[in-house]
Amino acid sequence: MNNNTSTIILNRRKKLKFVMSCLVVVLLFNTLTYLFQLSGGGDDVIIDGPPTMKTTIDTNPKLTAVAVTPTEENESETVASKQKSTTTDNNNNTNDIDDDDSFSACIMWMDENYRLEEWLAYHYYVLKLRYVVITIDTKSETSPQAIIDRWTNNDNANLNMTIVTMTPPKYMINYRMWMKRIERSRVTPTEENMYESVDFIIANQKAFYRACTRHLVEQNRSWTSYHDLDEFVTFGDGNDDPQALALHTHKMKQPGYILHRLNSIKQQMAPDSYVNVTGLSCLAIDRKRYVSRELSPEETDELFTPPITPIIPSSTSITLSSSSSSLLDLDPCFPKDFMNISSIDSSTYEDRKNVLQQFSTLRYKYLDPNPNPKTPGKDGGPKSFIDLSQRNPKLFAADKYRKKNEIYQGSHYYVHEVMRRLCKKEWRNRNQKTKNLVSMERFVINHYIGSWASYSYKDDRRKGSLRTYDIWAQRANATNGEFSHIVRPWLKGFVNLVGGPQVASYLLQDAGKFPLNYDATVRIHDYNFTHVHGAVHIGDNTKKK
Repeated sequence: MNNNTSTIILNRRKKLKFVMSCLVVVLLFNTLTYLFQLSGGGDDVIIDGPPTMKTTIDTNPKLTAVAVTPTEENESETVASKQKSTTTDNNNNTNDIDDDDSFSACIMWMDENYRLEEWLAYHYYVLKLRYVVITIDTKSETSPQAIIDRWTNNDNANLNMTIVTMTPPKYMINYRMWMKRIERSRVTPTEENMYESVDFIIANQKAFYRACTRHLVEQNRSWTSYHDLDEFVTFGDGNDDPQALALHTHKMKQPGYILHRLNSIKQQMAPDSYVNVTGLSCLAIDRKRYVSRELSPEETDELFTPPITPIIPSSTSITLSSSSSSLLDLDPCFPKDFMNISSIDSSTYEDRKNVLQQFSTLRYKYLDPNPNPKTPGKDGGPKSFIDLSQRNPKLFAADKYRKKNEIYQGSHYYVHEVMRRLCKKEWRNRNQKTKNLVSMERFVINHYIGSWASYSYKDDRRKGSLRTYDIWAQRANATNGEFSHIVRPWLKGFVNLVGGPQVASYLLQDAGKFPLNYDATVRIHDYNFTHVHGAVHIGDNTKKK
């Protein structure tokens, strides 16, 4: 090989190395640019893997459900993928352009058929709830299956409802360990292990929320509520403002208003708001507690007859204008022929009282003004609404929402603020306009203590510690007379939505009902059992082990 040939080969090698070096630099630059944009210039959101990587979320629970087909989601899908076109007029009426969206819910169930039907019906109407995941406590003595069949069988009522069931052994890796610890605390109770059952409830709820969330992401669901069967989503009264009172009552007359309004607000966000966690994918909804004070006969009859004048909470001293009065509910809460009551004249007071007592939302209207000293005016911590169609909740569900350079061990779920880390960051970063829009809605969750029968019916794992008859009695009567009945239009709206009083009566036939042989007074003794400093405590008698 001569010198010229060697020189040519050497030059070609140099050029090839130069070209390869350029390609590496370009590729590295593009990768760094992508990661920088994705993380919002060094913020919290990072994806492990290349931009085209697909993520399949493995849901361990074995599901019992109406047939659904899981689909794989592309992790690079934009936040706008499931936003619906919704407009809102000046009277807060929502007008759908795309009606495919609906609410989902993750709920805990233990022998609570007496609550389940009212809860389903109420949120079917108010939230446009169409997909429910229920975890059934293994300690349950009954089953919700008859209610599930009734609500998912379209032969009788075309509700388009899907209800999925899970059980703790299917999604709790350490379920057997928990059962051994609880049994040990029962056989050998001590001060150290007296709250094992309570700790299990919390661990179970967190694990269920994780499994439920992952399942709903697989099903391409969007807005999801995480609240209990004794809690009902509505609006604050605005007692100091009669116009606001009228407006929030008007909202309760619109089926699915909450879903439509959330999507309407979400549409006003920038499409890339997920980058700096400034969007509307998570809301914390405060709770108010309703006591167990019963309505008088006159108050009961008001629910079956149109009121002569609008009823305004006692703390309101301002007279309503004619325009706002027209928005208040002047119709009877119980529609004609619902539950076989055609009119107040053709029924007895006992008949009307028996029907009323099936529905906590209508039976109770008196508030506890300060149910929790740690959260003045609120009933403990808030509950969550989360839009699982948006990017950050999806990352959270896939255990990929983390801080830059963080040693990550998975997403932490909480009982109240389910995705606390994400939700608090989003609330801090959210612009003031969006905060104002959400605040003006005055979303609130009504928490009903209920009767002693409903409070004590299930064999609650907390009985004798956090739940006793004395605790119930104190909470049941803690009111100064303040009341609210913003929720009252829901039943008439639901009856109209599902096709009339016969269909509604069929769907709600077991609401508020207990077995005929159930004696709530016997449960007073059961619920006074507890452990006190190594002693077994039953009622007022303490026996050393």
